[in-house]
Amino acid sequence: MRCIYKKRTSLIIGFIMILLSMLAANAAIIDANAYSMPIAKAGLMDTAQWRPQTDGLLNLNGEWELYWNQLLEPRDFKGAAVEKAYVSLPIELTEVLKDNGEGYAAEGYGTLRLNIRIKDLGKLYGLKFQYFSSAYKVWVNGALLFEAGAVSDGRANFRPQYLPGEIFFQGDTEVVEIVVQISNFHHRRIKLNEVKFGTADEIQRATNLKIIQEGIIFGSLLLIALYYLILYFIQKREAALIYLSLIAFVVAVRGSIVSERILIRLWPLFPAELMMKLGYLPTFVLLPLLNLYLYEIFRAPQLKKLAAASKYICMIMGLIVCTTSVKIYDMIFTYGQWINVLLGIYTIYLLISNGLFKKTRGSYTMAIGGVMILIAAVNDILRELSIITTPEALSTTIVAFILLQALFLAWRFNDAFIKARQLAKENEAMFQEIQQLNKDLEEKIRSRTRALEIANSKLETLTRTDALTGLANRRYFDERIQQEWFKSIRDKRPLSVIMVDIDFFKGYNDTYGHIEGDECLKKITKELEEGVRHKSGIVARYGGEEFIVLLPNIEADDAREIAEGLRAAIKRLKIPHKSSSISEYVTISLGLSSMIVSREDSLRSFISKADQALYLSKDRGRDRVEAI
Repeated sequence: MRCIYKKRTSLIIGFIMILLSMLAANAAIIDANAYSMPIAKAGLMDTAQWRPQTDGLLNLNGEWELYWNQLLEPRDFKGAAVEKAYVSLPIELTEVLKDNGEGYAAEGYGTLRLNIRIKDLGKLYGLKFQYFSSAYKVWVNGALLFEAGAVSDGRANFRPQYLPGEIFFQGDTEVVEIVVQISNFHHRRIKLNEVKFGTADEIQRATNLKIIQEGIIFGSLLLIALYYLILYFIQKREAALIYLSLIAFVVAVRGSIVSERILIRLWPLFPAELMMKLGYLPTFVLLPLLNLYLYEIFRAPQLKKLAAASKYICMIMGLIVCTTSVKIYDMIFTYGQWINVLLGIYTIYLLISNGLFKKTRGSYTMAIGGVMILIAAVNDILRELSIITTPEALSTTIVAFILLQALFLAWRFNDAFIKARQLAKENEAMFQEIQQLNKDLEEKIRSRTRALEIANSKLETLTRTDALTGLANRRYFDERIQQEWFKSIRDKRPLSVIMVDIDFFKGYNDTYGHIEGDECLKKITKELEEGVRHKSGIVARYGGEEFIVLLPNIEADDAREIAEGLRAAIKRLKIPHKSSSISEYVTISLGLSSMIVSREDSLRSFISKADQALYLSKDRGRDRVEAI
């Protein structure tokens, strides 16, 4: 008899070792494929050999510049050299900093930088960040494009937010500079996940696909949890159903927190500490819940002590996670999850060595599902500890396990042929409900995505438009003149700008009131827009009664002619102005600056000349055009 048990034990251990070996081989293949792609060296990645159409998204792995205890912005790199080191992403930064003598390096802040050399200019590119430390800010080519939480050099102003982000930008320069500020005063580890780079379409497609996949799994698990909960209350005798429902629910909650973090995307202000608790608690209680489920299925005396211990583990870990900070329960996770894995191996050993599978019809389906969960749990622990880079597997495995349980329970609940047929119909109906839920969930995700796109478009319009006149505001003008400035340098073509001011407008408001003043601004706005419409010009409201006109590819003489036309058009409006000392009607003064831009020229100086010309126009009597 002992020989038989020894053989069974050997088979169990051998089977588990084979599955672990397969997992390690899969991780090795993934790593090998990753290293065939470009790797950053000394803060620079050359993408000349990368082909987006065939290679897909590029992982920005390799050496990034690290400026620890320094929160630097892009402009800070243009001055004197600052002290830097290199770290290879992805990385658990905490251990590296400890090795370098930083002490308790889980708390701190710093800046990372990477330059990417691209070959296809003019394309719209994107970056995909998984959560990066506890809070981070991202600049691309000097522009701040994304913030998660509040980055700070101290606890006072720091706010954690474990939010993934997709960042899009125009690849107008050969070298793209990425600057990322990070800080952490919340977690006990500083984890810097992989950053993916690719075309904007591929980034968006990959993100949407992942969100849909995780949404389907999330919805399926919630439906399964609800189904078994209802089934439990109908039968009122199978405690296994309530445990199966809890397993599905806690995995669904965990699935909404990890990877694409659907819950955080839907609720960006979701508290970071609560998010962490919801993410960690399922990892602590999942295997104990499985043990309780198995005990209710087999009702074997050999599993009674294990079930009692599992209940205490659930209660103790739930209390620890709910009442302590992430620094405590993450430490338990780091060093204590292997106890759960050993507990799972011991459970499988008890089931096989006591012949419990032979005593229960269809129980080998449960054995297959249990081993799958054990391997997936090991995978996710190693993945969380940054030992391997395989995908998160537990949520998908639990779905497969629960579906296997549907088959097992069908055998368990139905010894008679009529009952078996009835349960088969119920299972088919459940499957159809899941399919329909998946379709509905996909449609809801598409609908929410469309709504977000429309809302973002409206928000973008509001942030770039002057509310009163409907003209572009100063922010939009600054963006456009930057673009036209670089185009003028590249194409060696002229660029003109006209600064416009309404003469004695304060007196107009004092005489006629602000309502009439607003109407006056609208009339002048309409004439200015009409005056430059056929010249591809842009009119923006620059201040209270000041406007600015951008004229790309317009030489000085043509710009003066346009300015004179604008001045005459405003006079033709014949808007009465009793407070003007130069005319009985509203007039405008204009300052013109025009040049063919070169790399040595300054945009600030260029606009300043138009401003100086406007002041010269006022000094020389107003209602005129002056140029410098």
